Amino acid sequence: MNRIKIVRRPVRGGMLLAIVVAMSLASGRANAQILSGQVDTFSGGSIANWTEGPGSPNPPVNVSTGGPLGAGDSFLQNISSGGGGPGSKQVMYNQSQWTGSYTAVNVNSLTAMMANFGAAPVSMRVAIQGGPGLTQFGSLTPVVLPADGIWRPVTFNLSPSGLSLIAGSDSLATVLGSVSELRILAAASGPSFNGDAIAANIGLDNLTATSVPEPASIVLVGVTGFSVVLGRMRSRRRKV
Repeated sequence: MNRIKIVRRPVRGGMLLAIVVAMSLASGRANAQILSGQVDTFSGGSIANWTEGPGSPNPPVNVSTGGPLGAGDSFLQNISSGGGGPGSKQVMYNQSQWTGSYTAVNVNSLTAMMANFGAAPVSMRVAIQGGPGLTQFGSLTPVVLPADGIWRPVTFNLSPSGLSLIAGSDSLATVLGSVSELRILAAASGPSFNGDAIAANIGLDNLTATSVPEPASIVLVGVTGFSVVLGRMRSRRRKV
């Protein structure tokens, strides 16, 4: 927890404001909290309801070792074959624990650990579907995973600056308020709901719903903190 030390010497108000806002910004970035509590760790052999749908010859599977923590750490593996037909596209979806209102629990991003065990770099994105019209939105900017098998922390932005309309007429706010499906997929050229037909081997672990403070909210916290500190300084001066 960051503590502000009050020094008994004249300090210009503008300088103090800058210091408090800077500390608040650092604190906000370091303390992004999981508000929904939703995490997929894939422990105990579970695939946590992730699927490619019926007919796929290579659905997601639980691998019991080799996750981010090494031996004994399980993770979810999804292999795609490329070409055409079932199992050719690098995409998997969840219609269970990742559905509902993301807005109600203040979730605006997803974090995870991911690794690319294939032979070529892969551009990973997320997509959501929801609202009355089953409208679809997808990641504007991909997370590019090098083909080196190294586990990396990734973040998928679910805010208006991170998602783009794919199909449908519902607003993003409406879709985030009633998500019916979450997808994780590879798409090199842009936002997608179906993913690319590529030969790929992707590992996923510790998928987490998170809330990152918006810049405007952080600045407001900083200004509020400045007001509190300044008030205490004035109170102490009156008592002297």
